[in-house]
Amino acid sequence: MDEASVCGTTKGIHLSHGTFEELTFSPEDFGLQTHAPEAIAADRDHHSASLNMVRLLAGQGDSAPNDAVILNSALLFYVTKMVASIGEGVARAREILLSGQGLMQLEKWVEVQNENPAAGLAKLAELKTRAGVN
Repeated sequence: MDEASVCGTTKGIHLSHGTFEELTFSPEDFGLQTHAPEAIAADRDHHSASLNMVRLLAGQGDSAPNDAVILNSALLFYVTKMVASIGEGVARAREILLSGQGLMQLEKWVEVQNENPAAGLAKLAELKTRAGVN
C-alpha cells in the first residue's frame, strides 16, 4: 500500500538525515478512527463519487474518507517538515479539510484550467448544489 491506512496498523520507514526510523501506528494514535475497508472503497458510480468528493472537499465528507485524507495529509506535512510531528500534522490537516479550503482550491483550479472558466465554474456550482454544499 502506498498510503497510511485508516483500516488498521500502518508500518513504514522514515528517512531523515541519513537515518532510518521505523514507524508503526494506528489511526487511534492520532485521534482518528479505524474504519472498515468498505467505508473507503472506490465508488463505482461516478455521479455518486463526484458528489462525495465535493462534500469531502467542502468539509462535509463522511468520517472514513475524511480520516483517510487527514492521516495521509498529516504524513505529507510531517515528511516535508511543515510540522514537527504526525499528530501536529493531523491537527493541521483536520483544520484545513473541515474548513472547506479544499473546495475553494478546486474552484480556483477549475477557473484557471478551463478554456471557458465560466462553463467550468457553472458545472462545479451545479455539482455543489446537487451535493448540498454552498
